[in-house]
Amino acid sequence: MMTKRRIRERARTLFIERGFDATSLDMIVRSAGVTKGAFYAHYPSKASLVYEYLDTLDLDYRRRYEGLSDGGDASAILMGFTDSIAEILETQFGIDALRAVYGAQIARDITLDPFVSRDRELYRIYEDILDRGVREGAFDGGLDAARVADHIVTAIRGVVFEWCTRSPAFDLREAAASHIGLMLNGISRR
Repeated sequence: MMTKRRIRERARTLFIERGFDATSLDMIVRSAGVTKGAFYAHYPSKASLVYEYLDTLDLDYRRRYEGLSDGGDASAILMGFTDSIAEILETQFGIDALRAVYGAQIARDITLDPFVSRDRELYRIYEDILDRGVREGAFDGGLDAARVADHIVTAIRGVVFEWCTRSPAFDLREAAASHIGLMLNGISRR
């Protein structure tokens, strides 16, 4: 287990420092102090490493949400949390790694299941925010929090994809805020 963690942590550092495409498998194994055989015993490909990071993102998301949830109304929390997601993706995950994930998903090199699973912590956080807004009277009382959370995550995924294809002429945080603002207009109690 320590070898797998060391590979994952060293690869993540290299991806952040150099970018996904500029980080070779040789660099990863050399940095982790393991052989290619040891790498392949834990990971089928470099792209699968990136995919594993998606699981750790939800833990970061939960921490960010907990930091926001104590103050402000549900609308402010929704906007702040979405901005946190965009900030984490820009600074901790990186556009090259996201491009690799989207490419691997499109090519079916990795399974989509955990990334799009409605059991992800990300969906639950959005449902919590939406339920809070209903309780506070800020959002429409007939709101189906699970369904709206699904729409929000789908919209964010689309914004991230646009960022991957149109960067640097596309501002991820600005676009995410714009989309969430439009959704807020649709679910706010009038």
